[in-house]
Amino acid sequence: MKKAMIKTLCILTLALFVMSISGAAATTGATTGNGGKVITITQLSQINTALHKGPVFLSLGASWCPHCKAFKPTLDKLAKEYAGKVTFMSVDITKSPKLAAYFGISVIPDCSVIVSIKKGKYVYMQQNGKTTTVRSHARILREKHARSVYEKVLNFAIKNKSS
Repeated sequence: MKKAMIKTLCILTLALFVMSISGAAATTGATTGNGGKVITITQLSQINTALHKGPVFLSLGASWCPHCKAFKPTLDKLAKEYAGKVTFMSVDITKSPKLAAYFGISVIPDCSVIVSIKKGKYVYMQQNGKTTTVRSHARILREKHARSVYEKVLNFAIKNKSS
């Protein structure tokens, strides 16, 4: 069982790496110049393409989730405030269950800031300003009232890009 899981993870990592270096994408305007809007995505390739421009704020939630609905105005304001610096992307886990599984979603809303890809793995910005490839160390869960937490992580990500 473990060997099959490791093999599957290796294949997914390799596919992610190939997509990132080949520039393969099915984008819907996924650039940091997206006018301060949140882009709904359905494929990892959209994140990979946006990462060429800068950090990606990724929000995973669902249209039926009351916490996600409460967070939406904050997400929209952040997208406008950080327009041109960060690409804001959203995944509806009901419509994209494969992405929900890929990111290991158990609680929504679930947000993170991706700053790059290293050795086929996403690199996430943590709340302490350090980066990690372990998403669980960088997740921001149900912080709908703590806009300052998001701003702190976004500012670290922008600073990380310029250094």
